[in-house]
Amino acid sequence: MAFQRDGFAGPIDIISGSEAELALEDEQKELSEKEANRFKLHLVLPCILTKFYQIAHHPKLIAAVKHALDSEDIWLWSSDINTKKEQSTNFFSPHQDATYAGLSPAAQCVTAWVALSDPVGENEGCLSFYPGSHQLGQLPHCVDKKNNNNNMLSLGQYIDATIMQTLKSPISIPLRAGQAT
Repeated sequence: MAFQRDGFAGPIDIISGSEAELALEDEQKELSEKEANRFKLHLVLPCILTKFYQIAHHPKLIAAVKHALDSEDIWLWSSDINTKKEQSTNFFSPHQDATYAGLSPAAQCVTAWVALSDPVGENEGCLSFYPGSHQLGQLPHCVDKKNNNNNMLSLGQYIDATIMQTLKSPISIPLRAGQAT
């Protein structure tokens, strides 16, 4: 399976484009009211926004996660919203999600990302993956929020360039609204 070999999979059709559009409208309304709480919103997201609960528990998404982890025993740890406005200089630096989540073993953790806007290509900031890097375990991460204000990761974490140079070239996964990786 591609996920076991490469550490990522996608695009995977989860919901329709119109369902994604409705969820995006809800997200934009909610964030406009709570913009200051962007990093806290994920703790209650499925509870306050029905469409996000439905996406997080969608049978197609659950099946993809079970398949990736080769397990029937899965649980949802959090639901996050990552919003990057057009023409923004903000970015997510190369990182491994499990490093700061405190979940282990990392090989039994997966992040599913569902696009709500359309398209999400390289110009719009689609995710890029380093094939096989998951087989190296948790890589050392640096933290620098003071000198890198545009890094959208809450702690400014990143994998140092010297480590990044040892990895295979990244592969970007463009998505359409409703697709996941």
